[in-house]
Amino acid sequence: MNCSCTVPIYSDDWDGETGERIRRARKEHKCYECGETININSNYHFFSCFGNKTISNYKICKNCKIILDHFFDNGWIFGQVWDDLNEYLYDWKNDLPSDCISKLPAEIRDKICDILQKFQEK
Repeated sequence: MNCSCTVPIYSDDWDGETGERIRRARKEHKCYECGETININSNYHFFSCFGNKTISNYKICKNCKIILDHFFDNGWIFGQVWDDLNEYLYDWKNDLPSDCISKLPAEIRDKICDILQKFQEK
């Protein structure tokens, strides 16, 4: 069985512009999505969003970027990625096809499996 591993996002369409660059941390940063520390000399993804007369910047760790690329094909809302992913995983808690996580790096796959296990225990 093949499934869509895309988390559905229900929001207004973004009409601004978003730029993305990979940067190397010269100091410690905090990932905007998971809150983990981005260590000095680690690569991270830097997003700049321009729209509605505002500019916003977001620093995202490599693991959260992998989550974005894998589960959020149709876009995401900054700061809501883990909430939206948890809701998606809850809906699939007993039936998430292995295709949705088998290609993820082990560290991320373990984190997803931990979340699923917590849902199954409830």
